[in-house]
Amino acid sequence: MGGPSGGSGLRRCPLRRSWLIIHCTMYLPSGTRLGPYRIEAPIGAGGMGEVYRAIDTRLKRDVAVKVLSARLTAEPSAKQHFEREAHAASALRV
Repeated sequence: MGGPSGGSGLRRCPLRRSWLIIHCTMYLPSGTRLGPYRIEAPIGAGGMGEVYRAIDTRLKRDVAVKVLSARLTAEPSAKQHFEREAHAASALRV
């Protein structure tokens, strides 16, 4: 499965919520598909990357998809921070 740029940097993080790491950061237009997720709109961007509202097309529910900045994908400490943040977010009850 390739990422939006045609590369193979997409992987599923084994957490309760849907979070992805992509080895390139870019604006993802509405309708972009990342595996089972369909991007709907950007939510925000910060030092670690970008966050998008998306639809999980398998489970028919809204999810947040975070795209990790390309400069951080090679840094183990950044990946660990990303995973801790994903665990914290998955524990929230909305």
